[in-house]
Amino acid sequence: MIDLTDFEHAAGEADLAEVAAMLVACGRRRDAIAIVTGALEEDWDAPTAHLLARLRIEGGDRSEVFEAMKQLRMCVMSNPCDLDALQLLREGLRALGCAGNRSEIERDLRSIEARAMWLARGVGARAKAGD
Repeated sequence: MIDLTDFEHAAGEADLAEVAAMLVACGRRRDAIAIVTGALEEDWDAPTAHLLARLRIEGGDRSEVFEAMKQLRMCVMSNPCDLDALQLLREGLRALGCAGNRSEIERDLRSIEARAMWLARGVGARAKAGD
C-alpha cells in the first residue's frame, strides 16, 4: 500500500502531472484530483487547471465533469484563445453528451486557430523584413 504522503513529497520534487499520473496508475484518481486541486488553490495557473480538468473528465463521473467544465470556463474567461481549454471543453461536452454546445466550441476553435495562424504568419513576415 502506498501512502499519500509519499506522493505529496514526490510532488515537491517531480512534475505535478507525473505525480498525478502515478496516482491514477495506482487507481487513486481521487487522490490525484485532491493534490492537483490543492496546488491550484495555492497558485492558479492555466496548465494546472487543464491538468485538473483532464483528470476529472477522464474519470467519467458526471459531477466531476461538471466541475471540470467550471474550471475550464475560468481558463477561457482569462484567455479566450486558450486552445487547450477549448479542446478540453469539447471533450467534457462529449462526455456529457451535449452535441449542440460542442458545435459552438468547434466553431470557436476553428476561428481561434485561424487567427493564431494569421498572427504567426504576420510575426514571421515582420521577422523576415527585419533581416
